[in-house]
Amino acid sequence: IWAADDDKWESTNLLEGLSRHAQNHALTFPNCNLSSHNRVFERSHLDVYKDCVTPMEYLLRWCSHGTGYPFYGLYNRKVMKEENISFVFDRDLNYYNEGTFLHRLFLKGKVKFVPDVYITFSTDSNKPDNEKLADDFKKYFVRTLLIYGQSELDEAAKEKIYSTVIDNYTRHLVSLQSEASLQRKMYQKMRALLFRAIR
Repeated sequence: IWAADDDKWESTNLLEGLSRHAQNHALTFPNCNLSSHNRVFERSHLDVYKDCVTPMEYLLRWCSHGTGYPFYGLYNRKVMKEENISFVFDRDLNYYNEGTFLHRLFLKGKVKFVPDVYITFSTDSNKPDNEKLADDFKKYFVRTLLIYGQSELDEAAKEKIYSTVIDNYTRHLVSLQSEASLQRKMYQKMRALLFRAIR
């Protein structure tokens, strides 16, 4: 199981709840509450996944919700091996280093949300300054696009993923840079990088 040492397991049956779905999935993940300074400020943060059924629905939701944060849950190493998925992170990044691993995992499609078991995790972790965050995020952004550009998805599916990732990740990058006027320029730059990479 992937969990942080400061997570609070809200459900006493967390492992049992996740294990019920683990046999055929590389990842089964619980719902979560977000806390800061020991106070919960958002409940059921992952409810956005509750209506997902197909692998593409999970993939699009993952690409549109969050920007590479860890997925705390139960990982089935046997299924991961069958799907040729390894726990390989981008060690050159100080932040977002688990993101491309999660994109590769969701791309394989064997994930399952278990909405009735919960953890609470803190958002108070130490982070690099915004300049370093933005620098790491640009690298992560490009690597994410390359994963889908090199995938076996059909062109229509790729276009949906590209649009979702570019929209979501551009907004996040602009927020890191705290300059809304850069949004159009950054969007154009990332699209140019994408099309250069997939040609």
